[in-house]
Amino acid sequence: MSDTIIGVIVGGLIASVSPIITLYWESKRWKREKLVEQLRRDRSKLESEYQLTLVEIHKGIENNFYSTDMVVNALVLMPKPVATAIDNFISEKNRTKERLKNLYENIHIEMKVSLLKIDGKISNALGEKKEERGVTGL
Repeated sequence: MSDTIIGVIVGGLIASVSPIITLYWESKRWKREKLVEQLRRDRSKLESEYQLTLVEIHKGIENNFYSTDMVVNALVLMPKPVATAIDNFISEKNRTKERLKNLYENIHIEMKVSLLKIDGKISNALGEKKEERGVTGL
């Protein structure tokens, strides 16, 4: 009698291991999928904001006036390196065409680097091997 009870208990434990393991792995997969979805949404939103900002900066160069919304969005919502590059551009005293071009290029580079960092996070979450790009090695 006791051997039968022990057999039933051991059999029950063995049978319950599979669903527990399945639930654990499904939970991890679901979290990874949600992370990738969020990163892709963030990237898309940031890329759109970057495009609008570059257009606004270009208009600002022509009119020598920068939209307050663009400046606030850049300084508050964008990654720190991008915000710093935009702040350097706007506050530049030596406004020669060559200097503005260099600062504009720096803004564009920082924007691309931040997008590549998000791409790297997406690749890591998906377990993909990512190749290095450009001088930044991202």
